[in-house]
Amino acid sequence: MAYIHKPNSHNWYYCVEADNPILPSQVPDELRCNWLSYSVGKLWVETYKSAEDYAGLMETTVGKWTIFPEGGNVDGLWPKLLGATATGILEVEIKASTSYRKGKKLICVYTYDELDKEDTDRVYDALRALNIGGWLSYKADWMTYMGIHASTWTAAPGERPRRSKSYWNYKELIDRHNARRNVIVDEFGRHHSLQF
Repeated sequence: MAYIHKPNSHNWYYCVEADNPILPSQVPDELRCNWLSYSVGKLWVETYKSAEDYAGLMETTVGKWTIFPEGGNVDGLWPKLLGATATGILEVEIKASTSYRKGKKLICVYTYDELDKEDTDRVYDALRALNIGGWLSYKADWMTYMGIHASTWTAAPGERPRRSKSYWNYKELIDRHNARRNVIVDEFGRHHSLQF
């Protein structure tokens, strides 16, 4: 692995050669990395988040579907989702928790714009077509950076995504943020702050 700067980020990452992909559980614990991700045609192992990254990410447009694999088996789903992202079935980035990360093991599947319902639905349908089962939840990335443990959309297998119960607890904050974000999007371009 090479230690390099990832595009659109203040962080440094270990870059894994694409022709030698690894599973999330194969990321060495001594790297102290919580995530293995795939974007811009490469695998990345995140080493840390800087304060600058978090400040810039508050204005990000991206959101993510979260998958909590049965038994925490992220390795079982990773190759399928990696292939679907590399071929454009899924779009921006996928990220899986490594064995170093504490807490529930999960995979995040990102979309460019959390307010683009048509696109979030398209990615949801693609996940179901890939036989991703269980409950899926969607949330804006900025909510994660604010420490908000809530989702905006949720769906059980065989259902269409609907507003989650937790969404209504934060609706006023979400509306205020999105009104501000719309100004940023109009003035600077839709994906100007896209960072991971």
